[in-house]
Amino acid sequence: MSGQGFVQVDRKITPTSPVGPASNFNGNQFDLKIQDRGSENWWFVVSDGSKDIPVGYWPKKVFPYGTQEVAWGGIAQAGRNKISPAMGNGHFPDGNYRQACYISDVHYVDHKNKMVAPVTAYTLQHVDKPKCYGLKNDRLMGPKNFGYSFTFGGSGGKCG
Repeated sequence: MSGQGFVQVDRKITPTSPVGPASNFNGNQFDLKIQDRGSENWWFVVSDGSKDIPVGYWPKKVFPYGTQEVAWGGIAQAGRNKISPAMGNGHFPDGNYRQACYISDVHYVDHKNKMVAPVTAYTLQHVDKPKCYGLKNDRLMGPKNFGYSFTFGGSGGKCG
């Protein structure tokens, strides 16, 4: 996840570190954030439930002209035993943000340097093993203050 140009600022947490505490089914939910803090650098920030911890950032020079597309996704790959692992917390998305993994408040910076939410007509969804995993694109209809958001996850297993 760190990629070219990433500047590490935290001595303990790296972009590939497991981060805790983890969200609980029907319990407390914790977030990871990528944000622009006004410096035009892109920050990777984790929350421990009480405070934000800056992990590092990508300098603005890494993205001088923006991009033509943005993608969010996940992979759960079967091992040698052909059994796929659970994704997220192992539950299919059902619209309840306390019961599935989610990505919320999705924005990108447009060619005018303004933060905008994705345009629903131009978003694509792809789930290649719907027997084992799901995706629910809530767009702008998720919980209050969640902005453009979606939930995902699944039990894994023998997906075929």
